[in-house]
Amino acid sequence: MTQGTTVTRTGIGRRDERGFTLIELMIVVVVVAILSTVAYPSYHEFIVKSKRAEGKAALLEAAQSLERHFTNYNTYPSNLTTAGVRTFLGDNAAKAAYTIAIAAGTTGSLASSFALTATPANGHADPKCGNLSIDQLGRKGETGTMTVAECW
Repeated sequence: MTQGTTVTRTGIGRRDERGFTLIELMIVVVVVAILSTVAYPSYHEFIVKSKRAEGKAALLEAAQSLERHFTNYNTYPSNLTTAGVRTFLGDNAAKAAYTIAIAAGTTGSLASSFALTATPANGHADPKCGNLSIDQLGRKGETGTMTVAECW
């Protein structure tokens, strides 16, 4: 051989090509599939819990507004807008995860009690806790399969 010439291998034993084999590609696909089957349910549960936390916070905020109204007027309002409470959770009613409703109990002409309920809305489902509720005494409730202590 002279200086400056290169020798390349040709034929059956050639291994200088780069790329993936079908087996390597299938292993990657299987690993991604396993990761996604574990990650997606965890992600979905995280979203449901975060929406539930927003619903609980909105109920507590609404109850506080109703108590302020009661302090000023010696009665609970029959609707939430009178007390300045949003009836949906979020900036847009069409995207709200929960809607909030009030049921005011009356004694004579004055409302002496209330029950607030946050209901999942717009396709948001929470089968574990369902509807969340709170009343004027601070008693909390839920309509799902979990207990009040687990949901609140």
